[in-house]
Amino acid sequence: MTSGFANEILHEGLISTATSAQKPSDLAAGFAITYDRAMMALLAGALVQRPPLGMLTSTQTLVTRVPKAPFLAVVILDVLYAVLGIALTAIALVATWSDKGIRDTQARLSVAAVVAESFESPALGDDAKGIDDLYAERRGLATRRVALSRRENGGRKYKQVVVREFVVKREES
Repeated sequence: MTSGFANEILHEGLISTATSAQKPSDLAAGFAITYDRAMMALLAGALVQRPPLGMLTSTQTLVTRVPKAPFLAVVILDVLYAVLGIALTAIALVATWSDKGIRDTQARLSVAAVVAESFESPALGDDAKGIDDLYAERRGLATRRVALSRRENGGRKYKQVVVREFVVKREES
């Protein structure tokens, strides 16, 4: 090589690569990079500056192809799914407003209702508008309570106590 600039690039690159290389493969890779830079420096003056061709031309690329029938089927089913959801919501709202056993079902599906079912008399199976309707003491009837009592041989056990004096009359609102 006769160019002074390319010689300087090769000389400095080889020295820095040789001092920093840990293995022979590092030395070979560093030399290849340095040699590429030197050759590009020689050719840089001969090249004409211009914008890249990719910026001058634009092409449209088809990314995916989907058959029309399955695509339209998916779109139509999505719309039907949304319409079905709106219709079921409307039906649920109308059923809630008409109160055909909805409040009774809501009242009986709570933990307090399960407790009432376990400890209250079965005569309280009437329709309930709320949880309070499931308890005998709220209806003005005698009620049973759960209490702990001592066993004869020690320890404790559960027992039911009927309370007749403590009756709460339900306030009508």
